[in-house]
This record gives sequence, structure tokens and C-alpha cells, in this order.
Amino acid sequence: MDIWTREEELIRRNAAIDSRDQGNHGTPLRKSRSISKIPIRGDLSPEKRTQFLLKNDDPFYGKETRKKKATDEDLLASLRQENEVLKKEKCVLQRQVDRNIEAESKRKTEVSDLKLRLGESQRLYSNATREIEEKERQNKKHESTIKTLQLRLERQDESLDKSRNEVGELKALNKSTKETFKVEKEEGLAKLKACERDLERMASAYSKQQELVEVLKKQKLHLEAAQVLQFSEEEFLQSLNWKVATSAQAPLPEMTAS
Repeated sequence: MDIWTREEELIRRNAAIDSRDQGNHGTPLRKSRSISKIPIRGDLSPEKRTQFLLKNDDPFYGKETRKKKATDEDLLASLRQENEVLKKEKCVLQRQVDRNIEAESKRKTEVSDLKLRLGESQRLYSNATREIEEKERQNKKHESTIKTLQLRLERQDESLDKSRNEVGELKALNKSTKETFKVEKEEGLAKLKACERDLERMASAYSKQQELVEVLKKQKLHLEAAQVLQFSEEEFLQSLNWKVATSAQAPLPEMTAS
């Protein structure tokens, strides 16, 4: 039996007790010895009407009334006792109901708070989900960028290795070239020194040739002079005659060396 059913039962029993306290209206009043003394229903209260009948010593009504009164008093005492128990139970139940109402109010408040927290949590979850999705997209972009950079780095490493090999080859070639240049330089210096010596010899020979040319020029002049001077006696005589003949006319021409 729940609290509401018990409360309805308690109200019904209290109503029954109140109706019994007011008297039994269904039992008709018998005529007493003095009809003028019998009260009309509604003129007196049930208790006063019962006291009136007992006072006038109505044998039938008094006996039945006393018997019924004893039964009613016992029932009334029982009902009052039960009523007290029910009142106590009602108080207990009322306190329990109040506690339940308070707990229900607290639960409603907690539910309202939980709903607000749930809404806030859902909002945060939605925001976090969007942020996670955005982070995932950014991570994918970063991964793609990292892969591209890795490929570029690999290509650059390959190019660097190739450049290192080329640099090594160039260093080796440079070293070989330096050695070759050194040898060629030494050979060139030797050739230069030889050329300088040859040049000195050629200069010395040229100077000697110049001297020889001068000598030859002088010899040529002497030869030409000798050729000029190589006259036959006849030519000499003729020359003398010509000179003698022409000396009076004009001076002899001077001889120039070519």
C-alpha cells in the first residue's frame, strides 16, 4: 500500500469516527412515555438526544444504546488508537514525502545541472571533435609537406653526394693538374732559360754579325774602291789625259761609297 492509498484510508476512517461520534442517524427514535418530551430530529445534537433518552429511561432504546455505545466506545478507542498510529505513520510518511520531495527537488536540480553540464560537455566535445578533425587535416598536410621535404632532402643528398664525388674528382684533377703544371712549369722554366741562353747567344751572334756586316761594308767599300782603283795603265793614262785636259775646264767629281 503506497502513501496515497494509506492517506485516503486514513481520511475515510476519520470520517467514519466523526460520523459515529455524532450518533447513529439511521436508527428511528421510539416513542417515550411522554410524547411531548421526545425531541424532534434536528432540534438536539446526537449526544444530547441520547442523553435525553437515557434520562427518560427508555428501556429498549437505553439498553440498545448502552450496548451499542459500549461497542462504539471500544471501536472508537480502537479506531482512535489506530488513528494515532496512522497519524504517526502519516507524520513519518509525510516527513518521508517531504524528504522525497526535497530529494526529488535536489535530483531535479542535479538533473538540470547535469543537463547543463551535459550540454556544455557536448558543446566542448563538438568543439574538441572539430579541433581534432582540423588537427588531423593539418597533420595530413604536415605529413605531405614532410614527405615532400624528405624527397627534396633525398634529392639534395644525392646531388650533394654527386657534388662531393665531383669535388673529389676535381680535387684529384686539380692535384694532377698542379703536378702537371709544376712539371710543365719546370720544363717551361728550363726551356725559358734555354731560350734566354739561345737569345744571349743569338744576341752575341747578332752583334758579331753586325760587326761582321760593318767589316763587310768596309770591305765592300774597299773592294769598290779597289775596283774603282783597278785601272789599266791605258785607262789610267787616258784618265790622266782626261784629267789634265779637263782640269782646266772643271774640277773632277768626288767619289761616294755606296
